[in-house]
Amino acid sequence: MKKVLVTGGTQGVGLETVKRLLEQGRLEEIEQADFLTEHEWYGVIFNAALGSGTVKDYAEQGDPLRAANDVAMMTVNALGPLWIYKKIQPVIEAKTEKTKLIFISSVGGGIACFPKFTLSDGMSKCAVAYLARQLAAENTHTPIDVFCISPGAIETPMFYSSTLKGMTPEERAAFDAAQAKKRLIQPSEIAFWLGELLRDESTLMHGANIDATMGLYGRA
Repeated sequence: MKKVLVTGGTQGVGLETVKRLLEQGRLEEIEQADFLTEHEWYGVIFNAALGSGTVKDYAEQGDPLRAANDVAMMTVNALGPLWIYKKIQPVIEAKTEKTKLIFISSVGGGIACFPKFTLSDGMSKCAVAYLARQLAAENTHTPIDVFCISPGAIETPMFYSSTLKGMTPEERAAFDAAQAKKRLIQPSEIAFWLGELLRDESTLMHGANIDATMGLYGRA
C-alpha cells in the first residue's frame, strides 16, 4: 500500500486531497509528528499554511509592527515544510523506491491583483517554492521526485478569512468577475492535479514549479 502524508488535511485543498486519495485507496492519514519517521512515505504533500486572516488565531495581537504575525507566518509557512522534510529526509533517502514530494506555494502573481498583501505572507510562501527548487536540484539523480504547485486565489476558509469575509453578495460577484477566468479556483481542482503528480508517470515533471493561477501569475 502506498502511503501519502498530507499536511493541513482538515480543510481547503488539504481536505479535498485527502478525500480524493481516500477514493483511490492510497492514503493513510498521519496526524502525529512522531509518525513521520515510522513510514516509508510514497508521497508527501506540503500543504499546511497560514493566511493573512487565519494567522491572527495563532499569534498574539497588538504589537505595533505586528511582528508576531510575521513570525507565525514564517514559522508555519516556510519553516514548517523545511522541518518536516528534515525529519523525514533520512527515511526517504534510504529508500530505493520512488518518493514524491509536492510543495504548495500559493499567491504567485497575486501582488498584481491584491495590493497591500501582507508582506510576510507572500515572503513565507515564496520561500517554499525556493525550498522545492533546491531539493529538486539535489535529487536529480535519486528516486525522489520534487514538484511545486503555485495556485492563484483558491476559495478556501483561509482565503475567506483574509479577503472574502464581510463582502456583500454584490461585492462578491464583482470580486469574482475581476479574477482570472472570472472565478476563484476550487480546492478540488488543485487536489486533482496533486493526485496526478503522485502518479509514477509524473517523474518527467521533476523540478517543475507549476503555475496554477489561470493566468494571474503572468500579471505579476
